[in-house]
Amino acid sequence: GYLKFHLFLFLIYLLKKAYLYNISINNDVKTMENLADIINDPLLTNDVNVNLFNENYNIDCNGKNHLYLHNSLTFNGKNNTKINFQSSDKGSFKIHFSAGSYNKKLIFNNINFYNYDGTYVENSGIVVGETEEKIDQYTIEFNNCEFYDIKAMIINIKITCLKKTQSLPQVIFNNCKFKNLNEVFQAYHFESFRNSINQEHCFSMEYRNCYFENIKTIGELYYGDLAIYDSYITNIYGSEEFTCSFIHSSAYNNKITIKNTKIIDNFVTLNKPFFVLLGSFLELENSIFKNCYSYSNYLMQFFGRDWTSLDNPNMIISNTEFNNINTLVEGVCNSIKITDSKFHNITSRSSTPIIFNSSTSTIHAENTEFSNIISLRSSLFSAESSLIFSNVKFNNIMSNSFSLIACNIYKSSFSNCSFESIICNGESENSSLLEFKSPTYGAELEFNDVIIRNCKSNGNLINVKGNLTTLKFSHLTLNNNDSYGPLINNESIKSFITFDNLNIYNNKNINKFKCGLFTYNKNINLTITNSIFKDNIIKNNGGSLCFTDIDSLNMKIKSSLFENNYGINGGVMYFKQFNNHLNENPIELIDLIFKKNKAEYFGGVIFSDNEHLNIQNVKNVTFTENYAYAGGVIYLNNENNEIIKNDLLYVNNKNFIYINNTAESHGDNYATDPYVIDLINQDIYNIFNRTIKSGDSIPLKFNLYDEFNQTINDASKLYSNLGLKINILNNNDSNNYKLYGNSCFYSNGICDLTNFKIFSINPNNIKLNISIVNENNKILFKNEIMNVEIAKCDEEQIKITDKYNYYSCEKPICKENCPILKGTAECIKGNKENVNSIELNQCKCLPGWLETNCDKRDLTKFNNLNKRIIEDTGFIKCELVLFGLLLSLISLNFNPFENYNSCALEFIFKHSGIILIYIIFTLYTQAASKLGLNLQNYNGTSTLQLSEPYKENSFIQSSKNYGNLEIISSSNRNVKFDGNTSKMQVNTINSQNIANKNDSMSINKSEMDSKKLYKNISFIHSLTLELCIAYIILSIALIIIILILKRKDIIYVQQYNYTWSYECPLRSLNLGIFSFESLLILFLVINSKNILNYTYIFKCTRYIIYAGMIWITFGPLIDLISYLAKYDNSNVILGFSITTNSICYFIIFILFIWDKVYYILRHQDNNCHNYFLAVKLEKCFIHNSFNCKCNKKQVEENDENIKQYIQFYKYNTQIFTFSNGRIIYNRSKNAL
Repeated sequence: GYLKFHLFLFLIYLLKKAYLYNISINNDVKTMENLADIINDPLLTNDVNVNLFNENYNIDCNGKNHLYLHNSLTFNGKNNTKINFQSSDKGSFKIHFSAGSYNKKLIFNNINFYNYDGTYVENSGIVVGETEEKIDQYTIEFNNCEFYDIKAMIINIKITCLKKTQSLPQVIFNNCKFKNLNEVFQAYHFESFRNSINQEHCFSMEYRNCYFENIKTIGELYYGDLAIYDSYITNIYGSEEFTCSFIHSSAYNNKITIKNTKIIDNFVTLNKPFFVLLGSFLELENSIFKNCYSYSNYLMQFFGRDWTSLDNPNMIISNTEFNNINTLVEGVCNSIKITDSKFHNITSRSSTPIIFNSSTSTIHAENTEFSNIISLRSSLFSAESSLIFSNVKFNNIMSNSFSLIACNIYKSSFSNCSFESIICNGESENSSLLEFKSPTYGAELEFNDVIIRNCKSNGNLINVKGNLTTLKFSHLTLNNNDSYGPLINNESIKSFITFDNLNIYNNKNINKFKCGLFTYNKNINLTITNSIFKDNIIKNNGGSLCFTDIDSLNMKIKSSLFENNYGINGGVMYFKQFNNHLNENPIELIDLIFKKNKAEYFGGVIFSDNEHLNIQNVKNVTFTENYAYAGGVIYLNNENNEIIKNDLLYVNNKNFIYINNTAESHGDNYATDPYVIDLINQDIYNIFNRTIKSGDSIPLKFNLYDEFNQTINDASKLYSNLGLKINILNNNDSNNYKLYGNSCFYSNGICDLTNFKIFSINPNNIKLNISIVNENNKILFKNEIMNVEIAKCDEEQIKITDKYNYYSCEKPICKENCPILKGTAECIKGNKENVNSIELNQCKCLPGWLETNCDKRDLTKFNNLNKRIIEDTGFIKCELVLFGLLLSLISLNFNPFENYNSCALEFIFKHSGIILIYIIFTLYTQAASKLGLNLQNYNGTSTLQLSEPYKENSFIQSSKNYGNLEIISSSNRNVKFDGNTSKMQVNTINSQNIANKNDSMSINKSEMDSKKLYKNISFIHSLTLELCIAYIILSIALIIIILILKRKDIIYVQQYNYTWSYECPLRSLNLGIFSFESLLILFLVINSKNILNYTYIFKCTRYIIYAGMIWITFGPLIDLISYLAKYDNSNVILGFSITTNSICYFIIFILFIWDKVYYILRHQDNNCHNYFLAVKLEKCFIHNSFNCKCNKKQVEENDENIKQYIQFYKYNTQIFTFSNGRIIYNRSKNAL
């Protein structure tokens, strides 16, 4: 069977060869003139092959190349065979397919056609074909042909078929080139009405792997189908004589297919598009449109058939790239399907949509990308189109239009789409990414798995308008978008909105005049489930949701998270006043978390300016770490007070869980506007029924409270425009009163009227009214009426009357150094009325305060340190004497015959104590000797005796003030002692200005002049300093000696009873020191015996002299005798020494301390006469002298002079003084 089949084919081939007629054509003139006749004769009976062996063939200008195809005809050229029409239109091939046979073919192979000019002949062309019968079984085919410099069309076909029977195209161009042409083809049906509708599809043309360049238009397809495959089209520039520059298809159902074709660098400088398609079908597959422009601003004018048919689109674009083009489609009623395509690098200045401007159309796009697009005036698609997009990407787009995408028709949906890096920078507040406007009958916008990321809009990102709108958003992600308005702004009259699985984070609404990320108006039915709103920032109110201009609201939010969102008021939700209060407006909140949201001012989560929130169903709602200035979670700003009380119920709902929410002003969880004004601490005194003096302050401070009775702190002064003012209620008497400081405004939550004063002409009763400035009818005021009684001034006050007869009661004022403010003194008014002067008023210490400046407390006496008998005689001296006695007694507890340590301790304690006692006793006696007065030499003029030469102009002057002493001499030096500051001030004065003062004492010089006094003072000062230094040196020396002698060998001596005792190496030194100490004490007693006759000395000085006598008898002298008398019996020595020393130091202790203890116990310790000897002799009136031998009575000096002399003593025996918290060394010259 296989052999028979191939044999059959071979026979057919032989038969065909037998009937094939070959003709070879030369390029001579005669042959070319008779070309048609040469070919037509054999065509009657045979298929004819015309072989063109020459390179050039010139068509005769007078020739008529009418070919009648009874059979098939083939022209075979060699490579580069050229047919030259010699710029004429006479030599075109007019093809007539005769009746009878079928499947006739006209084929041109490897021929170049050029230089044809049919400018003046309508519809002229190189090949003009027609058929006798109404069939489609014929073929005109061009293979490897070129057409250039043709001023006419290439082929003009008159179609007569009425039925499709042939599957192959009727016209085929394979591997052909078209350059510098007017038109490639024209195809039309001989029955003109069929040029409007193509029902048969019995004619088609095919261009495969062709090249088109520099052509006015490709063709006019009045009837038939056209396919262009694997071709390249460039520089198609159009012409006024043609409707368009590419293809004009006028018949309904014409089909145009362009596959694997590149249409690049075509620029039509006419107001004509590339394609004009009327009711046709266009398919673009795997092709490229690049750099294609027309002055018409669109490439295709497409009038479709049925825009609602997604299953039967009239335009299919698949796997096609559009790069730098005009608007692709301008038209109406189109159903366009786009798959796997790309639109990019497009810049448009046109006011029409830049991709598809096809109204009343449907655009269905899948797996398509729109990128790198700049729209300066318009949107991407016609607003009258229904957009059905799936897996479409929009990125790197900039638009200056009102909206990048506009939808004003029945339904649009976006599934698995993304919008990234899109900038909508059109007119402020009128530029958006998408605008959806529903018609009266309603429309639906659906988002499913849509991502909108890194986009910026100069208005609302998505605008929803119209009458009846349905929004279905599922798995929508809005991330890192900035808009000058909400991300979704819904202004539709009625909306049904379903949001599910939204991820809304890191978005910003930077418009200070538009609220929310999602803003709703009119009638809203809203459901939000399984969504996240996070890290969003709103420069206005509502960090996520904003409800304004609401007529009705039915809202349900379930299983969602709102975290770290920010708004001015309402960190998550903002409710403005509803327009219609009759609607139910139910709100359900179920399984929600509000976390770390923040409002700049009010409501960290919810701000409600609406008293008709109807929160019906609340379950498991948690508010955690939210913040606002007031109302960390919820803030109610309602105007109707009665309704507010109803709304307060839902904020305390048990299903609302509040955790660590905070507010700066008030209401960590919930708060309202200021609701009540009330007085702070009004329970302290009855401020509203008060008695005052004229001019007194009435300290008033008023707090603000919200309706939850929470104090409004208002640290940022948001309520600073709210204030209070006090006026007189009985205006008839207003002229008798003057109010000062009677108004205030709230600051830090307090209205401060602490400086409020009332001045009156006469004492009276008045009523005051407290009113609110900038009154808000929501705020209640408690106790707004005050009853005030204005009383007379108190006895201790000064009544001051001004020129208008208003009086005030003032407290007396004293000098600045009067410590009234410290609470230690009071100012006593002077005797002059209506005058409050520091010169007339007196400063007086309050009980419990002492000294001139009232800065010393009169402390409870728990010890005797501040007793004057101790303080004046010298507290430190007393303590040092007692310490010396203690050291001496402690030394008795150590046995010098036991070991070196005991011997050393006995040595250092005993001698340190003896020397210390001696130094203090010496200071007492020397001070008395130098500053005291021998009573036998008393001359009656002073307690101090000054030398004769200075009697006339020198004196010691004491003022009344205890603690101040002036020593004045003619040497113009004024020595002033200030006991309060312990400081000597030396001032130069004029001796001529010296005068006696009242209540002062003058001390004339008698035995000593002033220089001798200065010398004595200097001696005391120097002696004190020298003895202190000597004691320190002696103590150090004793320690060094002890350390040195410790290194000697240990020696024990056997005593008379055969026991052994330690021989201390300090024994010899001890004997020497005891001798020295005995001499010192003896010198002290002898040198001080004259003091027994002195006056102006401390009495204890006398006791010290008596103690010295005991000391010299039973003190170191006994120790010395004991050591020398019986050394070989240590027990006897030690016992005798301890006994005599104990008696000695006990007697010294008694003599030194008895008077202090005695007078303290008798509470006479402050009587200076008890411890200071100051007596003087009466004057002998017989001899008019103090120094006569008559017996004269001794008289006590007055207390004031004694106290001043004591202060003089105290200062001159001090080395250091304390002043202003510092220790000051007193030099001897400063002491003067």
